[in-house]
Amino acid sequence: MGLSFAARELIKGLWCEADDRGVFEWKPGTIKARIMPADAVNVSDLLAELEKARFIAPFTVGERQFGAIRNFCKYQKPKKPTYPQPLPKSLYGWVAFSPTDTGSVDDVDGSGGEAVGNSGGSAGGAVPLGVGVGVGEKKEPIPPPAETSRPAGEPKPADRPMAAAVARHFLEQREKHWPNTSRLPAPLTTITTQAQQHIDAGGTVDLLNEVIDRGFATWAKPTPPQSLLAFGDSLTDRVAEFVCAGKQPAPRAASPQHRRDTGPAEHIVVDMQSTLRQRLKTFRDKGEWFWPGEPRPDNPRCPIDRKLMREVMGDEFMARWHPQVASVGHGGTA
Repeated sequence: MGLSFAARELIKGLWCEADDRGVFEWKPGTIKARIMPADAVNVSDLLAELEKARFIAPFTVGERQFGAIRNFCKYQKPKKPTYPQPLPKSLYGWVAFSPTDTGSVDDVDGSGGEAVGNSGGSAGGAVPLGVGVGVGEKKEPIPPPAETSRPAGEPKPADRPMAAAVARHFLEQREKHWPNTSRLPAPLTTITTQAQQHIDAGGTVDLLNEVIDRGFATWAKPTPPQSLLAFGDSLTDRVAEFVCAGKQPAPRAASPQHRRDTGPAEHIVVDMQSTLRQRLKTFRDKGEWFWPGEPRPDNPRCPIDRKLMREVMGDEFMARWHPQVASVGHGGTA
């Protein structure tokens, strides 16, 4: 399930409003005044949307309602963390909080509370741990955040190993260059999806990692990049250059995981040929060419191998647009 634009903007604001464990007070009016004062939006609806997508989880302590942001502590390393808001221990895993990460931490849960199943919650008093919050209803504990962080219908990173390898490399380089940043990166699934788009366009793990390494080495802004969008133009241009050249990128040392993801060099070439074949089929069947930086197949300067072009487009097309190749049969390229 995708999020609306307003919900995506709200979660960014909540990252700034929450305490160092990712807890914020569930007060729609206050949240709107602080984060989206000039926007004609219903913050209660947006909070419900974020809750449904498993980005936040509401809970109550006494008569107050709070929200916990999923995986908030995973990339937070404040030198002197403060926890002004309570947090039930049952939600430590949800926000990726571990008391041992910051040494001795006082338990600020008080009488504690349990996550509720919807944003309505119980406002009449503290909810005892392990007890249902509705009349005759028992709430199941919130599952671990690793799997619930994905919007429904979105492929898992494990289902896209090559893209996941690029996403992990991006996060590793980000941690290497900004080990103490308090700014959260985009979710792993988001970065994986971005990487998959470049792989679908003909890129490889090594090629994309090469651009990422260069991007981090030359990054001049004071804050770290949040996702591959920061290197979007460089990635797009490098992939297009690679596909047009019709050859592999310069070899680089690869980890065993990268070797498992990419396979042998022949596999990379096959992937590139498959991508070009699919582009030719799209042009043949629909007359559409979605890569304006590359010459179309009916352009004599098109760099695609003429043998592959003949295979997909046929002799009549070659005779019309590439007669110099058609006249010498199937061999060579123009």
